[in-house]
Order: sequence, then C-alpha cells, then structure tokens
Amino acid sequence: MEVRGVESGTGTAQVREVMGLEEIDVAAGDLPANQAVTVYASDGTNEVAIMDATSNGEGMIPEALAFTKFFDSNYDRVILEAQ
Repeated sequence: MEVRGVESGTGTAQVREVMGLEEIDVAAGDLPANQAVTVYASDGTNEVAIMDATSNGEGMIPEALAFTKFFDSNYDRVILEAQ
C-alpha cells in the first residue's frame, strides 16, 4: 500500500473476496497521532475513495475495513492519503 501526504507512514492492505464483494483490510503505522486519512482503490490511472479513517493517539490504524467491488473494477492497488 502506498502512503501519501505524511513524512513517515507505512501500511498494508489485504484484499479478499467475501460473499460477492471484496473486503479491503487496511492497517497502518508511523502516522501522526489522530491523523485523518482517506483510502483509495486505484487502477493506476483512476483513484476512487473507498473509506475514511483516523489514526489513534499512537499514530496507528490497527484495522479499517471497506467492502467494494475491487477486482471487477480492475483495481490493482490501495493508496492511503493523509488529509
């Protein structure tokens, strides 16, 4: 997962099929405390916002979930961008 808009920050995104939709499970760390972020799905050209989240007081997002059509929409990456 690409992390944008902060000097530091790391994250992972796992995408798996769950009952006809894809569940996107995002976890991130090394963010500023209480940082608002938007998570996007992208096909490399277009980006679509799929959820908003906020890091905790330690700069972590332990888990944030979104459900969407990921593979059918030809998305191949997840991006987390700080607000």
